[in-house]
Amino acid sequence: MINSGFFYDATNDILAIHKEFKNGEKFKTNIDVGSVVLDLSNKGRIIGLELMNASDIFKKEDFDVTEAKFDADITPKNILIKIFLKTKNSVAMLPAIIAVPLDRPLVV
Repeated sequence: MINSGFFYDATNDILAIHKEFKNGEKFKTNIDVGSVVLDLSNKGRIIGLELMNASDIFKKEDFDVTEAKFDADITPKNILIKIFLKTKNSVAMLPAIIAVPLDRPLVV
């Protein structure tokens, strides 16, 4: 079982954020969209993401992440990912929004 939380791999600049599974939910598949990999559950919910080149996206040189979370909204044409993180030297959560276009409806 994947516990909710995050992990930052500084060597490869990859940020992984995962949510807990809900009742009856389990990992089904993932979607690779270049610098973002989304993990989907058997209930069609995005339960995790891996973000490549994370420090570039957040434009932070001191990328010492202390807290990270995300929300994702799936529409027929795109997935809108809202990522929020806090670094050791930031006062507030830093936001980033990534829109992932879908060339066909998502079927899980």
